[in-house]
Amino acid sequence: VKKWHPDSEMVGFLDGPHGIFTGNFVKITDEIMDGFRNTGGFDMLGSGRHKIESEEQFRDSMAVCNAIGLDGLVVIGGDDSNTNGALLAEYFKAKGCKTKVCGAPKTIDGDLKCPPHIPISFGFDTACKTYATLVGNVAVDALSAQK
Repeated sequence: VKKWHPDSEMVGFLDGPHGIFTGNFVKITDEIMDGFRNTGGFDMLGSGRHKIESEEQFRDSMAVCNAIGLDGLVVIGGDDSNTNGALLAEYFKAKGCKTKVCGAPKTIDGDLKCPPHIPISFGFDTACKTYATLVGNVAVDALSAQK
């Protein structure tokens, strides 16, 4: 983000939606990013099964975003996460919040497709390749055991 504007900062909300409405976030520095580069980074922020459902949670989410001056919120996840992101975007817009919300599909389920725009979500391809490699490793190990 600093490429576009040197004063920009990127934050990550910890433990999914719960981090948004509780204000639990961390500034993503170069040092933090370097520690997760090329590793997938799924465990960098953690994930959560929470949803932003109540009026209080929507209000608190907006208050946190306003308090830190957040221009944009990118929700990365599956269908539940992106549905929650869409609801949050609608709420923010209706309340005049400057924070814009967009969703990025990431799921190992392969259930977020919208050809030709989103032929497959990231996460699914990686999971398939990883599991195929693991199955191949087990097959080779089984052959070497001669049992």
